[in-house]
Amino acid sequence: MNMKNKLINALLDTPFAVLLAFVSWLSLTAGLLMIVVYVINKVFELPEITWVNKRPRKNVN
Repeated sequence: MNMKNKLINALLDTPFAVLLAFVSWLSLTAGLLMIVVYVINKVFELPEITWVNKRPRKNVN
């Protein structure tokens, strides 16, 4: 009986743990991605792209 309760508690705790891990991983990945994009933009100094009629068009300036 005690073992069954432990199993049930573990099963109840697991989704929250997985969700928490997923959310933290997601935010960490998003942060790293933003940093990488920022660094790439700074290093290569890409021309800014403006969206005109849903097509990418480079600025003339």
